[in-house]
Amino acid sequence: PLGFSGDTAQTWATLDFQPYFTANAANIGYTWWSHDIGGHHFGIRDDELYLRWVQFGVFSPIMRLHSTSNEFMGKEPWKYKASVCRFAAEALRFRHRMIPYLYSMNRLSAAEGRPLCEPMYYEYPEDERAYSVPNEYMFGTELLACPITVPAEKNTNLAGVKVYLPNGRYTDIFSDRIYTGGRTVTMYRDEGSIPVLAKEGAIIPLACDDSSNGCKLPEKTEIWIYRGNSEFVLYEDDGETLAYKDGAFAETKFAVSEKNGTVLFAIHPAKGDISVLPEKRDYVLTFRDLTDAGKITVMKNGKTKRTNIKRKYDRILVTVYNASPEDKITVTLENVTVRKNRAKKEHLIELFSGLQGLNTLKQKLYTDFVLNDKKTRIPKELQGAVEELNALYFEKI
Repeated sequence: PLGFSGDTAQTWATLDFQPYFTANAANIGYTWWSHDIGGHHFGIRDDELYLRWVQFGVFSPIMRLHSTSNEFMGKEPWKYKASVCRFAAEALRFRHRMIPYLYSMNRLSAAEGRPLCEPMYYEYPEDERAYSVPNEYMFGTELLACPITVPAEKNTNLAGVKVYLPNGRYTDIFSDRIYTGGRTVTMYRDEGSIPVLAKEGAIIPLACDDSSNGCKLPEKTEIWIYRGNSEFVLYEDDGETLAYKDGAFAETKFAVSEKNGTVLFAIHPAKGDISVLPEKRDYVLTFRDLTDAGKITVMKNGKTKRTNIKRKYDRILVTVYNASPEDKITVTLENVTVRKNRAKKEHLIELFSGLQGLNTLKQKLYTDFVLNDKKTRIPKELQGAVEELNALYFEKI
């Protein structure tokens, strides 16, 4: 069934309840749960509230901007201030790129009853901490989504959300911050993003088209790859008819493995009815947490293949052209250099730079609190953000 949370009021309190409400709808079998993104009626005009709602909506089952019949409550991004319009547009375009991932996850929902949004205690029922994070949930098999549903502190322009990290390694797909699990951390972000964390070994297929409303199977697919040991099955059908019920669908398995400084990624031949797939497809394989490799080898059906390899934005991009559904593609990266968190001092300077107020006071706060470790009083949100960095690095500067 497709559930609906009711006419939402345009308030922070309503937004704060929505992630919990949406994920927990799975407990009664509502795996496709919908809500009025941005708020339906009443409430207040608040550009930041709108943006945080859109950012959450991108990581919800149904992406549906909505409002009552009132020309002053429109939800189009261009009706908000420039920075909000920009970030909302980026978020909406990313949602469109996620269709291959979303479609595969919703296939699991239809076939196995597995929700796209799962409360954390589904995966980790024995850990009490999994029950203490109402605004965090699994978004498919690969991602942890942690919407921010409170306004930013005005002196820092930062807002936080409590995040439970199970054992393992997690990378924020937007900030590239890398966290070690087995802990609960409050994560702080400016208006540009919310924490969305890729699990160790995550494989995330994305369409390369972010500028149309079409849902045609992409002839160019980008795959985000995070080192580790895992698999992902991409499900595809014609997207329009019920022919999949008679077997008109195909599944393509991707696999990543890591051992002794070598990362191997493989695209296996598609299984099922490959006639639904494009005859040829370009793959952009983006190794998101590798910055370099001593040697990169690309094989197609057991033969070495010349291809386009780039180092861009401290990532490795391998583009494989004209792959057919029957091909097996392997990419071997040897002597890899893994991504690490930026120097802690750089993070701290960035945090203190964003502090609103007198520059001389800011310099004194930084010197006393960070460099001299004095018990200087600093804004609450800034202190929380510093504590988050301590969780990244396990020590004081």
